[in-house]
Amino acid sequence: MFCTSRYVIIYVISILLPAIVSATIIYSETQCTTETLEPCIKHPAFSESIFCENINDIKVFVRVLRCGSKKNMQEVFLEKSSIDYLPLYILDFCGFIFLNVKSVVLTKFLEGNVLIRLQQLHLDNVLFRRPWTWEPLSVLEKLLRFSVSNMPVPILNGSLVDHLTNKLQSFSLTSTNTTSISPNALQKFPDLEYVSIQNNDITELSRSMFPTPSKIKYFYFAKNKIEYLPGDLFDNMPELQYIALEGNIISELHENTFKGIWDNLASLLLEGNPLKCHCKMLWLARKKSPNVFTGNCYAPKFKYGKRLKNLSHQDFRCFQ
Repeated sequence: MFCTSRYVIIYVISILLPAIVSATIIYSETQCTTETLEPCIKHPAFSESIFCENINDIKVFVRVLRCGSKKNMQEVFLEKSSIDYLPLYILDFCGFIFLNVKSVVLTKFLEGNVLIRLQQLHLDNVLFRRPWTWEPLSVLEKLLRFSVSNMPVPILNGSLVDHLTNKLQSFSLTSTNTTSISPNALQKFPDLEYVSIQNNDITELSRSMFPTPSKIKYFYFAKNKIEYLPGDLFDNMPELQYIALEGNIISELHENTFKGIWDNLASLLLEGNPLKCHCKMLWLARKKSPNVFTGNCYAPKFKYGKRLKNLSHQDFRCFQ
């Protein structure tokens, strides 16, 4: 038993030691010796944030982070840069919990796998010099908000979500060339409040993709290729208030789809869909619209361009 435990300890040390040594060397060579954040600056819009761009040396970046920790900074914006990796050890040690990375070239994704307190990670147009995976995200056990923009995520499935903590509250993919969402893809996130998959090529949605019951409040799927909303899509979503489906190819809205949530909706955005305002849409004229309600009739011809929120009984000739 003792030998087995010893081998386990040796194995763990062998895994962690290279990263610890690397972090220690960088840390010893990057002491903060100035009161400024140069070559970075304090973010002009956010008081506790550092803004860095054109950084090409990981040691320079680490030194700025250490200087920022003395000023109680909590957020980093890194843009238009090229470094070896995102130094999680240093970010964590210096107290940063929000990281935003845009137009950055990396050799590998993340470095560090203990005591990670990062709560927010935004990745936008991040490129890699070598093959990479989402697996390093597994160490971010306290991550609450995660977003990806302008990076390839062809199918939303386990290759990404399996490496995200189930504590996630906000999930976003924008312009990621996503064509489909696997069944149950987001079910592992019971606390999910904000889901946004926009400017992609999603063709269908199903209730099984989302947690049950759900805490989702914001449901944004604008600028996709969605044709149809299933009747049970919003079942067990009692917190849902904001829906954005602009720029899809939805032609009908069925009352059954919105039962249970309609009276709670604050915003329903449907602009840019080829909506057919025939008798199946009469229910819209009978119900009070959300405060923010966009979308126009595409057909029939005599209703073309009429706003959904302005529909009345007189707009329909239905036999019941």
